[in-house]
Amino acid sequence: MKLTRLIVFLIFVIAVSILRAQDGELERRTFAAKLAEIKPGDNKQKVESLLGSASKVLDMNGVRLDQRPDAVQNSGAVEVWYYGTNDRSDFPTLGELHFDSKGNTITTFGGAGAPINCDRISENELRDLLRLINQMPPATGRDWNPAVVIDVANAIVSLGKHDGHDVIREYIRISPETRIVYEQTALLLVVLHEVSDKAVGGPPLLLGSTFLNEPDDPNLIPRYPIHLLRYDIPVFLVFSYTYTGSPGSGLDVLDWYEIHGIWRSSKIEVPENLSEEIPALKQEVLDLLKLYRTPDKAAQIANTVSSQLDRLLDRQTNGENAFKNTP
Repeated sequence: MKLTRLIVFLIFVIAVSILRAQDGELERRTFAAKLAEIKPGDNKQKVESLLGSASKVLDMNGVRLDQRPDAVQNSGAVEVWYYGTNDRSDFPTLGELHFDSKGNTITTFGGAGAPINCDRISENELRDLLRLINQMPPATGRDWNPAVVIDVANAIVSLGKHDGHDVIREYIRISPETRIVYEQTALLLVVLHEVSDKAVGGPPLLLGSTFLNEPDDPNLIPRYPIHLLRYDIPVFLVFSYTYTGSPGSGLDVLDWYEIHGIWRSSKIEVPENLSEEIPALKQEVLDLLKLYRTPDKAAQIANTVSSQLDRLLDRQTNGENAFKNTP
């Protein structure tokens, strides 16, 4: 009798889990389909009748242009509606709409393309993962934070290649086509994959131009501008890039890794005695840079990477998660 009750209980739990996953997927698919019905020029009343109230509204009036999100700068919106935010994260995990001064739609994000179709990830789990990806730093040495990159990569790598790629593809689908989204997803994919004979250097990354060229030998730093130190700690070896135009959505990078990429076999484990390892890690960086940089340039970049390693140590010392504001 006890065994029968246990079996019934387990079947019930599994059924509830499946229903919850299906409900979450239905909500996302339904939302995307309704959002696709909204066209430029449609008013807020139509939007609300289809999608309901936004979970977050941004008023751009009085906000300096350089302080507005890139997508808002591009659209010229004076008001933005986010869907799928929560009280701990403003990232719109379902999509967003931009409105002009007359309250009419300018553009939308999250209605195009097919939403993720994965029965192994619940809607709540998916939203958490999308929020994590949004924490990825841009392609600048001064902003690169190995602690954040490691946490995001470890959360995705545990899904496996197929589901991990699907989650990243969904992040691209719901996001505006901006440089920061391209950098976040492209650099995350670099960290998530191993280097093989066929994948030395990986796909061409459209990060822009920099006054310091990459090494002549692609085997020296095969993930350039990212390099994995001992323990696979990811550091960024470029100060910054200059660019014009848009590099695209990042789907070309994802598609390349779909074909050629070898998924990481394990998470990145930072040693508990990191403070003792930091001097050797910093020396490792300097020794590497001296192989293809002049001593003064090597020292400058090494100083930037040193700050990156200090951020990692600071997170470990403080015992805080790199994306503590995200559930």
